[in-house]
Amino acid sequence: MPPAPRARPLVSLGGRADLPPDRRQGVGGASLASGGTLDGSQLPAAEGLAGAVASWAARAKVPALHRRRAGPRRELDVAATLKAARRTAGQVCQVRRRARPRRIPRLVVAWDVSGSMAEQIRYYGEWLAGLVRQRDDVRVYAFGAGWAEVTPLLAEARDVWRALARFEEWGGGTAIGQALAGIAADDVLRPSTRVVVISDGWEAAPPEQLARALARVRGGCARIVWLNPLMATPGYQPIQRGIRVARRYVDRMAAGATYRDLARIGRSEATWQ
Repeated sequence: MPPAPRARPLVSLGGRADLPPDRRQGVGGASLASGGTLDGSQLPAAEGLAGAVASWAARAKVPALHRRRAGPRRELDVAATLKAARRTAGQVCQVRRRARPRRIPRLVVAWDVSGSMAEQIRYYGEWLAGLVRQRDDVRVYAFGAGWAEVTPLLAEARDVWRALARFEEWGGGTAIGQALAGIAADDVLRPSTRVVVISDGWEAAPPEQLARALARVRGGCARIVWLNPLMATPGYQPIQRGIRVARRYVDRMAAGATYRDLARIGRSEATWQ
């Protein structure tokens, strides 16, 4: 069995796909790897954002959504505090704390940020940032031609749009199967984990690679939900080969093209809470 693919460095997340031009993505948005740019002037409507986050986050404090920042969470270290107190005749002069162990993720998100999804980057970015700040058991991976975990970036950024614009390259080809195989090998899947894939399904690699990756993910998690914004297009047909493969492995496929849509999906998926 070949070794599992490693995540590329964060700043080269999208990468230039080592693929011939006719296999690179360009449908639904200009590929940034081929000269396009992230245009912050056309921002998605924030209507329904808080509800979309709340429906996916248990006991979310919706009014505090936009002002809460997720810093490093720390908990009381009793042993270290008592040890330090022995040096001061039993007086507790300083409370010692330690980093809280990271929880096993109950939700893992694989987020397509390739050229064909360029128009939705800001839209999903705002939602995922709110979700990460409300829950500490969510892991988000972004992928294009390469892949990387972006959970810390989304949690700590004051301005999600500016944080996303820091990436040197978006777009290129879409290696969905490679990203999912890497995520499966990252030891984040458990029988209680739900996996959400956000992609339009324009896979650049052979479909067999995606099928193997999805089978591996499916065997290690409780449920797979695939969000495909193209499904909201009138007359949509599932012609993308990634979608054709995915339909054999996912438990649910939905558009998730508006925040209200995401909220509705989150409420119906509440069994994973």
